[in-house]
Amino acid sequence: MRVAYSLLDLIGGTPIVLLGNVAKGLQGEVWAKCEFMNPSGSVKDRIALYMIRDAERRGLIKPGMKLLIPTTGNTGIAFASIGAYLGYKVVIVIPEEMSSERILTLKALGAEIMYTPGGESDALKSLEYARRISMENPGEYYVFDQWSDEANVSAHYETTGCEIIKQIGLDIDAFTAGVGTGGTLIGVAKKLKEVNPKIKIYGVEPSECPTISQGLWGTHEIEGIGDGFTPEIIERYKYLIDGWILVSSSEAITTARRIACMEGLFVGISSGANVSAALRLVRDQNLRKVVTILPDYGSRYFSTKLVK
Repeated sequence: MRVAYSLLDLIGGTPIVLLGNVAKGLQGEVWAKCEFMNPSGSVKDRIALYMIRDAERRGLIKPGMKLLIPTTGNTGIAFASIGAYLGYKVVIVIPEEMSSERILTLKALGAEIMYTPGGESDALKSLEYARRISMENPGEYYVFDQWSDEANVSAHYETTGCEIIKQIGLDIDAFTAGVGTGGTLIGVAKKLKEVNPKIKIYGVEPSECPTISQGLWGTHEIEGIGDGFTPEIIERYKYLIDGWILVSSSEAITTARRIACMEGLFVGISSGANVSAALRLVRDQNLRKVVTILPDYGSRYFSTKLVK
């Protein structure tokens, strides 16, 4: 058992679990990284810590500056959590239609909240609003753009990808993950393909909002992915992606419920999307071992269709 001397020591090092029940009857295996076990409850703890430390090293955060975070939820919670520990004032810019659990968690962590119109597909409005606030108040805020920040990629290249290799080796056929910022998919892809170029990488988008793969926009209910525009991270690293898998909101919700009822893991809707994609790869492409991510826990979704 590891000993943690601070919140920061709790970030990363998450278990990976074989989802044997939901994949029962298939010839291959689906393995899932339990990112909901990070201290703020999601995979985003990794990138928040890396992005803050990178900005500190480069002298971008001046004394007294507030951290301004455009987000659809989990990244904001991660920044609020780590910011509270490090002594930063955190201001969150978030679409007004995100789940109430996210908003209440942000408030509990002491974050100030600014709202923008829309839901998950409208993340660009939050980013643009944050940039405008920063420009209108020079020196008061530092804006963290998670959709372009290379530290986002580095977090998963240096930690998540390495952990997967250490835990289950290189005998992996494919890795798949939903794309919000693209950081998880690309960071892990860089590491996996570096050590085994034969591993295939598949991004996951909501079928209602396949902006990256098909250039189409629409509303959906898979909080955490499908932000409604193509992130700069994806533009920079699209050569690492072997294909795209589209999952509907209803399929993601159904699969998340199956994971809860069959595996005993109450995970969020984006976890359902990821596992849906992984199961499809095993079933349709006869792959032997597919790895994916369980980004967050289901307790952030009590007000959504996941439990209604």
